[in-house]
Amino acid sequence: MRRSGRLPCVFLPAHTYTLDPLVAISPPSHHRPLQTRGGNKASLYEATFDLAGGPLFNMFMKTYPVEDFDLLLHEFDVYIAVAHLVIVPKLHAVIKCRFEPWGALIMEHAGTTLSIYDVPGEDLELTRQEKLDLYDALCQLNAAGVIHGDVAARNILRRLSGAFCLADFVRSSLNHIHPGPACEELAQLQRDLGLEAV
Repeated sequence: MRRSGRLPCVFLPAHTYTLDPLVAISPPSHHRPLQTRGGNKASLYEATFDLAGGPLFNMFMKTYPVEDFDLLLHEFDVYIAVAHLVIVPKLHAVIKCRFEPWGALIMEHAGTTLSIYDVPGEDLELTRQEKLDLYDALCQLNAAGVIHGDVAARNILRRLSGAFCLADFVRSSLNHIHPGPACEELAQLQRDLGLEAV
């Protein structure tokens, strides 16, 4: 992969899923699938990393088939561009198996998606302060030069602390010149949340 200088970029031989001597994962078939959406070529798994003789760490592992590595690399670029923000999951590694037709982004397990609280046909139950916090998170993302492109409950995580985290950047665009509140993505979220001018 072309971007190995800034993050661990691990090329793995067939049937070996070792990220470093202390951290091991099993093949994707052994992980619990979290979502597979029509139209999205990626699959998201909850992966358990174990340190030899130490604690278990839950991570998200987003896998892409080899024919969609351009999407994986695009998402990787977005995560690198916003790595300084706490409103996105931390990206730990990119893996590619030498003889298997998939690669993956290994990310922080940053919480539960808001979609589990979402009831079709009903408004998502958020307090005014939570709505403002979510709006602020998207402001930070846009100010960092990224348009999310798919702001939906399934792509918004709530951390254990209650803070919001934005994920799934496959439809995102980089190099956004942020116009502030006039940004269409912000204006749409403002309308969706029923917020007056912020």
